[in-house]
Amino acid sequence: MQGCIQESAPEMFQRTVTGKHREDVKFSVSKTFGKAFVRKHLGWTWRQVTTAASKLPEDWEKQGDETTYRVAALCKLHNIPPELVVNYDQTAIYVRPATEQTYETKGVKAVRSLGKDEKRQITGMVSSASSGSMLPLQLIFQGKTIAVVPNHVEAREAVRKGWDFTNLENHWSNQTTMKRFVEKVLDPWRVEKCKELGLDSSK
Repeated sequence: MQGCIQESAPEMFQRTVTGKHREDVKFSVSKTFGKAFVRKHLGWTWRQVTTAASKLPEDWEKQGDETTYRVAALCKLHNIPPELVVNYDQTAIYVRPATEQTYETKGVKAVRSLGKDEKRQITGMVSSASSGSMLPLQLIFQGKTIAVVPNHVEAREAVRKGWDFTNLENHWSNQTTMKRFVEKVLDPWRVEKCKELGLDSSK
């Protein structure tokens, strides 16, 4: 909005208006002014961007319960403490994040957003134990050489704390990166956790 005014009517920024404390101030495009303008003159409101609806199977609750029962049974059978039960999944991390909200005309059902189709991303392997503790992250960068992997001070500190940075041509997690996750993240974390619990990590 400020760019449009600057291009079409730059003299607006030379005007003085009465501020909230009744003092004379230079006109500016504040967030409050922008929200009021688009609501009053364009009929826009701040909306959540819509996506194609995900379809759950009809028995999704039953499947969830059965998975929980299987995990509980295996923990009981093999005497596995909850601190060593780990769940993990891959998630896309956008290099250039796009907002999930935008202005759109009141009442419309489909809300689109520019930049929503941004594809540049890395893959993050996020994992946590059932006790609530988080494991170090594995981040997979896109690139043919290790040059794409961060090597600044913060990155080296993260690696020291157990994080794993690696690269692939397409940044997608595969069998190779999964094996690396087990070797670089999961198993060192398991060994350390067994020490904390007073357990034999070789069993």
